[in-house]
Amino acid sequence: MEPVDMKQNKEDEDVDLDRSRTGLEEEQHRNRSPRNDADRDLDSVIAWFRDYRLWNVLGVSLAFMVLFSAFHTCGMLQASVLSDVHDEHFNGTGKEGYYSAAAIYTVMAASNWIAPSMIAYTGPKFGMFLGGVPYCLFMAVFLRPYLGTLYASSVLLGIGAAVLWTSQGVFLTINSTDKTMSRNAATCGGTFLRRCS
Repeated sequence: MEPVDMKQNKEDEDVDLDRSRTGLEEEQHRNRSPRNDADRDLDSVIAWFRDYRLWNVLGVSLAFMVLFSAFHTCGMLQASVLSDVHDEHFNGTGKEGYYSAAAIYTVMAASNWIAPSMIAYTGPKFGMFLGGVPYCLFMAVFLRPYLGTLYASSVLLGIGAAVLWTSQGVFLTINSTDKTMSRNAATCGGTFLRRCS
């Protein structure tokens, strides 16, 4: 059994050792050169590149810009392209383009009721893929238009559009925090709208 004085000395030594460690850390901190603004800016740039959620948002934004640049070009030209096709399989009048657009947006409005259930089952990433495929099929119809494939692809596109846009909203929400939601929404919206200019 140790005498009480020895036990007290050991506790005092531990406290002194802790203080000396703290003092050493403070001295090392004081001896460091002060960081300038360029170092802080570099740190924020490095943190920005490490933010995988931002890269997810940028990737989706770029994919939407490419997809909708092609789709809207096709949509703007479909009436004039279809009116110029006259053969044994298709006799275009131009009205087919307007009927196709009406079918797309009517089916999309109705499909918005079932899209959340589909995304709950598939997940947002696969939902965006599934929603993007009908856009590609619709654009491929114009390589060789037939009335049946035009209207069928329009209906599929309406379903795909509902799934695509709902999946994009879920994906954006997953990859955002309270602080980054505005930035990410502006990135998606700005990149998407950039295709118009």
